[in-house]
Amino acid sequence: MMFHEEFGKYLVSTKEQCYWVEPPYKAILSNKMLLKYLWELFPDSPYILPCTFMKPSENGNHLYNM
Repeated sequence: MMFHEEFGKYLVSTKEQCYWVEPPYKAILSNKMLLKYLWELFPDSPYILPCTFMKPSENGNHLYNM
């Protein structure tokens, strides 16, 4: 845990005093819709799995077909 590391004493002691913010680039890179667009851009790439997007079902879930 970060609080037990060498510089942990410089961290705030309660989570009410601290706000952890995730960088925006991580939200983009973790988005699975990115797989669909990468596959469309590079369909013959050996590094990208085939991926398509299907419309949301009635319960609102998005389905990914990989």
